[in-house]
Amino acid sequence: MTAFEGSNLIPSTPGKDTVVGLRAWASGILPTEAGVELLISAVDGRLLHGPWIRIATDDTCTCFDATLADAAGELSGGERRILRIAASLADPTCMVALADVLVGLDDRHARLVLNAVAHAAGWSGAVATS
Repeated sequence: MTAFEGSNLIPSTPGKDTVVGLRAWASGILPTEAGVELLISAVDGRLLHGPWIRIATDDTCTCFDATLADAAGELSGGERRILRIAASLADPTCMVALADVLVGLDDRHARLVLNAVAHAAGWSGAVATS
């Protein structure tokens, strides 16, 4: 998402402020909220560490730059798939085929992804856990 074009964005230092900032940035846009929550909740929050999490140099905002998800570096295959899904939710230009990226995810992460997709569609319930 390029909501902050023109701002000087730098990589963020992960922490509680990053989570609060990302949630504030995504608030009110269901697909973006879903992508952010997936980043926060999946793989113990490890996806909050990377060049795709950006903060304005004046500390006014934190955002998820989905276009940088391809710069994922040293992530496992599952982490990379979840990052690609979060990017596709946060930015409609980052398309992903769910059939390709869901393969190989464990049950917990597959359910997180399905719940994120349900949230993006405006569904209030969660996908069954058993």
